[in-house]
Amino acid sequence: MSFEAKYGGWCADCDDRIQVGETITYTEDDGAVHMHCGGLNEPARIAEVCGKCWLTKPCDCEEIP
Repeated sequence: MSFEAKYGGWCADCDDRIQVGETITYTEDDGAVHMHCGGLNEPARIAEVCGKCWLTKPCDCEEIP
């Protein structure tokens, strides 16, 4: 699964810097890698997060008036 980097770091595959906002993934062997370095062609799935409970939507907050 891929996601947006919330913190900077180093790509375990290409040794270039991971910038906040880049699409990254985790590999079992190496850790954080750029999406294009990980050899994955999976499109990024950005989850919508509730501003009240901080869980991914749909959540119980949408059902409570």
